[in-house]
Amino acid sequence: MTDQICNRHLSFEGTAYELLESHPGVFSPWDYGIEPEDVETSNGSGYELYLKVEDKRLFVDCLVVGYIPPKPARLRADSTDPLDQLLGEKAPLPLLNGVRPEKLNASYWHYSDVNLALDYTGTLVAGTGKDVLELTFKAGQLVATQARAVPEHAPDILNDLPPPELQPPQPVEYGSPITDPCDLPFDSLLDVPLYNPDATDEVLAQIIGACQPKVMLSCGHTAESLCQRWQQSVADVHLTALDSTAPNAAFPLSVVPDLALVSDTLEQLSREEGILLMGQLRNYGSHQIAVLVSDSAGWTLTDFTSLGFRRHAQLQTASGPYTLYTYNLDSYNHKRSWNNPDHWANPEMWGKAWW
Repeated sequence: MTDQICNRHLSFEGTAYELLESHPGVFSPWDYGIEPEDVETSNGSGYELYLKVEDKRLFVDCLVVGYIPPKPARLRADSTDPLDQLLGEKAPLPLLNGVRPEKLNASYWHYSDVNLALDYTGTLVAGTGKDVLELTFKAGQLVATQARAVPEHAPDILNDLPPPELQPPQPVEYGSPITDPCDLPFDSLLDVPLYNPDATDEVLAQIIGACQPKVMLSCGHTAESLCQRWQQSVADVHLTALDSTAPNAAFPLSVVPDLALVSDTLEQLSREEGILLMGQLRNYGSHQIAVLVSDSAGWTLTDFTSLGFRRHAQLQTASGPYTLYTYNLDSYNHKRSWNNPDHWANPEMWGKAWW
């Protein structure tokens, strides 16, 4: 049997979790007239569900479903063939909370920004690979949150979760004293609590401090200024700065970045240029990538997950909501418990040959 992906996700307090358990079940597409199709062996359910908790309420954020549209009929519409009559016409995907699905690829369709409030009473168990939370809801309202201990011998689904690459940023608290980051040494940026109501500088500074890169790439004013500060503070750091108005002109790159930071860029690029930028950063071997984008720019979660990114944090800032997406070459295709040389046909070739 093919190993199954974890197909349910939860965003809570700015952190992306995998949904490990739900007692009782939290959401079924079939209850809304949506019948996902089993289009790949790694996802027998035929769908991926993304939930979120906002203002202590539980919502469906988006839904990805397997669905292959019917091919044009080869027979006449008035065919009396018994098989045609038995099968009937294939129903199109219905609306979900007024949202029409958009085609993601040949096999999947995407309901984005659904914002469907769930009248759920029960318990959800969510994990990041190291932390496990138990969230209790009553009529869709979050009433209790409790941290769970991770068992020494955790089930495979927990061991298979990708580890968090970066420490999640702290939420923004307005009204706190503002300190100009340009007046501080770089190391102290990580210790200044919420110095900027915009918060984006703080988030990217945390990322740089967590990754400790020696080869960096920046795109966008905020990313470039912080990368320059890091280069001035740490010896032997190589920095490549892309023009945010035409970043794809810089490829192919002369060096492979340990960390690529993108800010203030996708907001001004076309969708095609933005996808090309993220795809090239990934395909040219960037070890880690962090992209900060305004929610008002129209980019969706699926735009990023289709490229191997994950939603790392959501920020409420003075200039509006932002989302941080991250990519890690080591864990974007997370490890499976079965993917090892045990019982391999030719274990001596493990890690030496590919086909």
